[in-house]
Amino acid sequence: MSWLSRAGAARLVSAGLRRGDRPPLALSREEAIDMLPRSRRGAPRSVRLAALGAVSMWRTVSADQLAVIVGYRPIASARSTDMAVLWSSGLVQRGEMHTGAPGRAPVLWRPDPGGNFERLADRLTGAEWLALTAGVPWGSAGGTHDRHDLLATELSLRAAELTSVAVALGERLGGVERLTGAPSPASATADAVWLRSDGLRMAIELTSSVTPGLRAKAARWADALAAEAGSETAVVFAEAGHRTDADPPPGAGPVARALRAAVSEAAWGSLDAAGAGVAERMMVAYFSEWFPGLGLVSPSFLTLRAYRPTGGPESTGSSFAARHAFEPVAMLDPFDLAGPAAGAAGEAVASVERARGLFGVPHWQRGGHGVRPAPVG
Repeated sequence: MSWLSRAGAARLVSAGLRRGDRPPLALSREEAIDMLPRSRRGAPRSVRLAALGAVSMWRTVSADQLAVIVGYRPIASARSTDMAVLWSSGLVQRGEMHTGAPGRAPVLWRPDPGGNFERLADRLTGAEWLALTAGVPWGSAGGTHDRHDLLATELSLRAAELTSVAVALGERLGGVERLTGAPSPASATADAVWLRSDGLRMAIELTSSVTPGLRAKAARWADALAAEAGSETAVVFAEAGHRTDADPPPGAGPVARALRAAVSEAAWGSLDAAGAGVAERMMVAYFSEWFPGLGLVSPSFLTLRAYRPTGGPESTGSSFAARHAFEPVAMLDPFDLAGPAAGAAGEAVASVERARGLFGVPHWQRGGHGVRPAPVG
């Protein structure tokens, strides 16, 4: 993987390793930023701002994913004028994934933390600024991890396309404290957030390997869910390990086993968590069950089937210390996974409608222009 920022390109020009007299380097950062909010013949006024909002919200996206989110196919082209202007502004970086396969390497985009967002903010209407930032300070919400972010974006697009998920949001709006109100480090964020039409927020945590911090992450979510007053949030740890032909059945691999242990121990690890019914809102799901093969989608994905530790203890001893059996749950079924408590339901539903106005939301969930992606399969 290789990345190039506007500042990095300028250093190459200074070193005599790159020409600076051709577009997009011929355009200054200030000129490019001034061009971002302007309309352009043949393109909707919001296309460049929507592209910037999508890159900011999802952290790392491929050119094709970006075109799907925005709903404007031309920005997937390597010669896109809109993306050239955006790169020239210094607000995004352009990357290439070196796969070793013949043909052009896939183009990727991610935010550039060194960009001058304040200059752009001065040129936006209040509605544009809110749609672009969701009120979150520019540049916040963690770093970028290419494979992880691309996978979270792709999974969220599939959920938005194939299921009844009302709104799919990226990592930038996945802060634990933002979702639950429980004090948490700024770096504690879900990889995506899917909103159900009744206002339930499903925080998605992609997990592809067993790390030393896995148990601590599960415990932090359990504490946050126990402290949340309106039961508006659920969290699902989606096991997404590297696949091989020799993979065990869904749920049988080492990552899946580690996830179940961490989630069960966290959900039943304290009287507060047990009393708040946290086990009802902490789940594990398996990519290999949702997507059993290349180009295949299981019916279990359409209901977002997952598994939660709501069964009886699997070992003797205190029920709070023992691991509990996992039972299936359809996350999109409000009779299976309860929505927000009565006192919070009205505001939770209203928040879904507000989220539809954000630029980083897939365009068909915004009610925008463009064609809904064709189903997979």
